[in-house]
Amino acid sequence: MKLDHIVHYVKQPPVQAGAEFQLLGFHTVPGGSHENWGTANSLSYFSLAYLEFLAIEDKDKAEKSDNPLIQMCARQENESLCQMAIRTNEMDVLAEKLKGAGLTVKGPFSGSRTRADGTKISWRMLFAEQPESEFPLPFFIEWGESDEVRKEDLIRTGALAPHPNGIKMIREVIYLSENPEKAASQWSEWLQLEKDEKEGEDVKISLGDTFVSFRKSECHHEKGIYAVSFYEKNNREPREKMWHGGTYIL
Repeated sequence: MKLDHIVHYVKQPPVQAGAEFQLLGFHTVPGGSHENWGTANSLSYFSLAYLEFLAIEDKDKAEKSDNPLIQMCARQENESLCQMAIRTNEMDVLAEKLKGAGLTVKGPFSGSRTRADGTKISWRMLFAEQPESEFPLPFFIEWGESDEVRKEDLIRTGALAPHPNGIKMIREVIYLSENPEKAASQWSEWLQLEKDEKEGEDVKISLGDTFVSFRKSECHHEKGIYAVSFYEKNNREPREKMWHGGTYIL
């Protein structure tokens, strides 16, 4: 399993959010509308992993949706990094494994959107819940095409292109937790992910080429995704950019 994408809920039109994100030196593209859910997005790709700037276009549709991600966004009061998706090629097998680990599974839900060029893209989404988790677990996504076909298509359409700032990949998704060691152990057990070495006070889990890090929260109310890091360790200090309720580390 690998990181698929991170959802950043925004209140302005996604195309506008994408244009603003370009000011940080990133390449972004319009995504499209999810007609059945009342939402729309813009995207910024790093190989097959990407950031999704997701907004509600039709609040009535979004509030009536049975999709847990859309329900979450419909309840959002503030803009934020709100969810993470993990890519799998064996969703039905995974669903049974999650049930066997004691999780409540919802889905799979079928999803689709129509790109600006008229091409329809399809996928399936699977959600898992565990009452002991201090924040929502990531959801899972299975695309209707292979990784190779999707990557070729993203390059052909210009969605996947070099970022002017030189950044090539998402290196880390950082969660704030009251008990990082416990959270990492739970994810490792429940989601069958590999627990990695501890770095400072951060406890890490491997997700393909990306790490999910759990960091001690300084405030009881601060839980969940805190930041997305692209930072490569070198001789300079990382730069944190606050952007529409989320933190990006460059």
